[in-house]
Amino acid sequence: MRNKLVKASIWAKSQFAENSIPDRKTIKKWIERGKIKGLVDGDGALWVYENEIFGVDRNISNEVSKLMEASA
Repeated sequence: MRNKLVKASIWAKSQFAENSIPDRKTIKKWIERGKIKGLVDGDGALWVYENEIFGVDRNISNEVSKLMEASA
């Protein structure tokens, strides 16, 4: 199972209530600081891994990803 990148706006809609979706600038900071796994491409577009869960400790998230890949 390989993690796919999705547009940050789509990822944010899946993680937050409609009235609490963070703005683009905030998501970009989170990616750059390593708070969430994703990337900012050469055109400035924001991408986040679809299995990224906001608010879950990075170590736990990494271990869950490894377990999911091992079970595939």
